[in-house]
Amino acid sequence: MAGRRGNWLRRGAVGVFAALLGATPAAAARFEATPPATLSPVLGSAQRAAIRLGLPAAPDPLRNGPAAALRALTPIPRPALLVRVSHSLPVTSRPGGGRVIGTLVSHARYSGQAITAWVMRTTRDGRFGLVPVAYSVPYRAGWIRLAGLRRASTPISVLVDLSRHRLTVSRFGRVIMSVPVATGSPFTPTPPGRYFVTERVPFAPSSAYGAFVFGISGIQSRLPCCGNLLALHGTNDPGSIGRSASAGCIRVGAAGLQRLRQLLWWGTPVVIQR
Repeated sequence: MAGRRGNWLRRGAVGVFAALLGATPAAAARFEATPPATLSPVLGSAQRAAIRLGLPAAPDPLRNGPAAALRALTPIPRPALLVRVSHSLPVTSRPGGGRVIGTLVSHARYSGQAITAWVMRTTRDGRFGLVPVAYSVPYRAGWIRLAGLRRASTPISVLVDLSRHRLTVSRFGRVIMSVPVATGSPFTPTPPGRYFVTERVPFAPSSAYGAFVFGISGIQSRLPCCGNLLALHGTNDPGSIGRSASAGCIRVGAAGLQRLRQLLWWGTPVVIQR
């Protein structure tokens, strides 16, 4: 009975996920469940040591709004610090204080997969980390306490250049993949920001989303209807690649999607810029 109930819940989660992307439940092939403790692949000890948790604390980039935060946090030359969010955490405007500007949730809003968050920088003592606030509108970033959170790292990061309709994947700051993509239309633009992968969900290859969807921690705020999850996914309209044609998501061709499936895991940084 427990197995049947689990399968039913997974099918239901896919249906919700598909509906919030604007698809029908029939478009989903199956749901790739995430074990609660799963993290992106952890690096070896020498690579972990490369993460400088004692980075000097910079002036609060939030004091001048989200745009200043984006300018202050480029690029990603070293392994990115990730934390498994075991419970919902308050996000504040400054390390250890200030006003609460949001909540970092422990599970993805649509599929329920466990959240692994990208920590963009830490305070000098390593006690607090600056994170994107998942599903915030407008885009926000703020500080969380890192004590007690399980840590990992990834050398992989993604940059989406909206003006060039191009997605680039880097490992340790060096480009290993670059492909053209479709981005949001002028009426439903892709929102720029610094996000992270929250969900990995396989779909039927013939679906409007191709064979795989990577949910990311952003929201498409200007959709007239249907779902508002910001995602990176495939497409059944290859002619749209290289154009501003989507409802806000990033569309990738089949070959590129297959490679991304091997590279992008929970928590992987995704930077979207104009």
